[in-house]
Amino acid sequence: MGIPPVVMLVGGLAVVAVVVLNVLIGAYERIRGINAARPDQLAEMDQRLARIEATVQSIALELEYANELQRLSAGASDTGRLPLGRQERTFRTPH
Repeated sequence: MGIPPVVMLVGGLAVVAVVVLNVLIGAYERIRGINAARPDQLAEMDQRLARIEATVQSIALELEYANELQRLSAGASDTGRLPLGRQERTFRTPH
C-alpha cells in the first residue's frame, strides 16, 4: 500500500531535527574555538598585526610622497617652471 503518512511525518521531522542540531553544534564549536585562542596563537596574531601595521604605514608614506610629487609637477606645468625657483635647462643640439 505505501508508507503511512504518520511514518513519513516522523521521519521528515527526524531528518530536520538532525540537520538543525548539526548546524547548532557546529556554530557552538566555532564560537567556542574563537574565544579559546591559545597564547601562542595570540603572540603569532600580534606579530602578524604588527607586520600589517608597518606595511600599511609604509604604503601611506609612499602615497603621500606620490601625492606631493603630483602637486609639485602640477604647479610646475601651470607656471611653466619648476617650484622653488629652479628652471629646467634645455640644450639645443645641432642635429
